[in-house]
Amino acid sequence: HDMEEAEEICDRIAIIDHGRIVDTDTPAGFKTRFARPRVDAVVRRETEETRHVFDLSREPDRMALARLIEEGRVVTLHSREANLREVFLRLTGHEFDLPAEMREGSSS
Repeated sequence: HDMEEAEEICDRIAIIDHGRIVDTDTPAGFKTRFARPRVDAVVRRETEETRHVFDLSREPDRMALARLIEEGRVVTLHSREANLREVFLRLTGHEFDLPAEMREGSSS
């Protein structure tokens, strides 16, 4: 099923990979246990602004973001909410891909 839809309407979710149940939990429980803290930042470079995502669970990202803030180059900073696609990736080691026969517009 569509991950975003499952997140909105389901009380509990089972992550299934190749027919095997990997884990079950609530959407919030999965995100609490497996999602990484991330922030979106718009950073001013010489003549332009660029968007970057910093993974705050990684020391190099934390250091780079701190340096940019210290230099006054961060224009905006927003926390990035975790999602079930990230959880699926962490649990299975690969991206979620809806089977072709289940995609919208499928002629099956």
